[in-house]
Amino acid sequence: MKHFTKILTAFLFTSFVLSQIVVGGNVTDLMTGKPIVGAKVVVEGTSISAITDSVGFYRLTGKLPITWEKSATISVSMSNYQSKTGSAGMYVGMAEPYINVNFSMTLLKDVITKPKLVGININTLVRKKDGLYYEPGADKPYTGKVSKTYNNGHIRRISNINDGMINTRQWQSFYRNGKKQTESTPKNGLIVRTTWSPDGKEKSEMIWKGGEMWDGKDVSWYINGQKEAEHIYKNGKFISEKFWDEDGNELEL
Repeated sequence: MKHFTKILTAFLFTSFVLSQIVVGGNVTDLMTGKPIVGAKVVVEGTSISAITDSVGFYRLTGKLPITWEKSATISVSMSNYQSKTGSAGMYVGMAEPYINVNFSMTLLKDVITKPKLVGININTLVRKKDGLYYEPGADKPYTGKVSKTYNNGHIRRISNINDGMINTRQWQSFYRNGKKQTESTPKNGLIVRTTWSPDGKEKSEMIWKGGEMWDGKDVSWYINGQKEAEHIYKNGKFISEKFWDEDGNELEL
């Protein structure tokens, strides 16, 4: 049935696919989500190219090397950004001769070598009815370090598991670009939680003294580096809070 569907779809596209297929999409900054203007998008192996417009959109037209059996490689480049490539291919069920390929680019200064997985990926463990984590086929609960990752391969969080239970007092989390976001560490009977901005230049620190007793300043940042929120506590008592939009403007409460 699938084979028949593919043949039927190919037949319906015969009149325009090879000569009228268009590849288009948006190019954005991975950290801020904002459009990248002036990026060059190229169909590799051809002279077909385009430049992103004022909203980061591009459109590739011409005799694109795309068939049912072959996809085209699309690359994008921009000064001060890490170049990226993507694939544009036909698929069963296409309603129009348009293929969407979006790109998220990273500034070279933010590019970090993908770290090695620490411990094992937590998604490979099995959580049984007792609420504990086990390695597949194991009779005893797992003990060791575990990691979670983003879809780009960078580590998202590192935790410790003891006898199948996640240690919620000691862990690290990371931004998508690989830089450290938050670290929770036991210290002298207390828990110190430090959070960094996406560029690593600013940080805030909270100290847990037990129960609901938090002390310090808790700050969160937008991915573009602007402060999002700030909460201040003293001996477990809430003192004040502030909020900002993504452009750095303080919001009224």
